[in-house]
Amino acid sequence: MDKSDIILLSFLAFVVAFVFMVFVWYRQKRENDFKMREAFMAREVAEVEMMALRAQINPHFIFNSLNSIYGFVQSNNKDVAAKYLVKFSSLIRMILENSVHKEITLAEDLKVMELYIKMEQLRMQHGFDYKITVSENADTENMMVPPMIIQPFIENSIWHGLNNQTEKGLLQLLVNVQGNNVYYIIEDNGSANSVAEKNEVEAVKKKSMGVSITQQRLDVLNKLKGKKSYFKISDICNAQNEYAGKRVEVVIEN
Repeated sequence: MDKSDIILLSFLAFVVAFVFMVFVWYRQKRENDFKMREAFMAREVAEVEMMALRAQINPHFIFNSLNSIYGFVQSNNKDVAAKYLVKFSSLIRMILENSVHKEITLAEDLKVMELYIKMEQLRMQHGFDYKITVSENADTENMMVPPMIIQPFIENSIWHGLNNQTEKGLLQLLVNVQGNNVYYIIEDNGSANSVAEKNEVEAVKKKSMGVSITQQRLDVLNKLKGKKSYFKISDICNAQNEYAGKRVEVVIEN
């Protein structure tokens, strides 16, 4: 084999190696582009799912509130109905303003929740007290949370725990912030048998889809952020191991 043959073979080997490297690079780039498009499409689908779920929670809440106003009117309690309607209009305005945002400040969300609780207090003729406690380290003006994520749990505490109790009830909301995560604890001292089933309005309320929608919202949120936001519902028992209310823990990881 003379020198020219060696040069030719070396050149051919270089060309083959170069073509192989280009092929590997192109194939890797193509796979990466496909994965990026796939991830983008999955994110787009998740965003649409989240928008749909947010759109579901608002009509659900509005429907329940209108039922309460209807109850006041039916019982000829027009003064209370008027007061409730004023609070309801303020709440609807805030909900509509927040509905266009994926997240709102914790301060704004707590403001909405407190107004909602006050509405329910009015409906129940102040049959329960409430207490909202926020940890000192919580920067509520800058911490961002999904809007109305805890509203269905507060609704359930009031409607299925505190409603029609013989003794005055207590609803407590504790909010703690650790790092970028928000921890909610919702507790009530309602009795297990406090839910009245005497009329159609309450029967409709009992079939609340709010908690189910919230589970779906958290599932999509975890898909979008790669986190593990969750909620856990448990019974509260007294010293005699008797039922003494409900406790809901909601964790939003950011």
